[in-house]
Amino acid sequence: MKVPTWIYVAAGIVVIGLVFVIQTLDNYKLTGALSDKKVGKQLTIIISEDTVVDSEYITKVLNGEIETNTPNFDLLDKSECEKLISYMEDNKLVIVAGKYEINQGWRFEKIIEVLKFAN
Repeated sequence: MKVPTWIYVAAGIVVIGLVFVIQTLDNYKLTGALSDKKVGKQLTIIISEDTVVDSEYITKVLNGEIETNTPNFDLLDKSECEKLISYMEDNKLVIVAGKYEINQGWRFEKIIEVLKFAN
């Protein structure tokens, strides 16, 4: 019994499709494209003139030692917030008073683009 040619063609197309999907997923893993996507809520962080927001302040907020009435750094991704704390600590920075719009899903690099710092 002879197998129709269309079956070979269909099987070939399925194999090529599977190889393409597997290769695409491997590329995502290698480039981190899947892990870079985060979804988060937009936060408005308000820092008043009488508040000094340095690395110690943010650490206390994360540890629950300081309570705030507005959304604050405790709502950011913990690992990104720890990077922010280290960055501020290493450079002896404080965040300038003001109103900042930050998304919970943002990476550290994006967060520091929005925040204004002073020594």
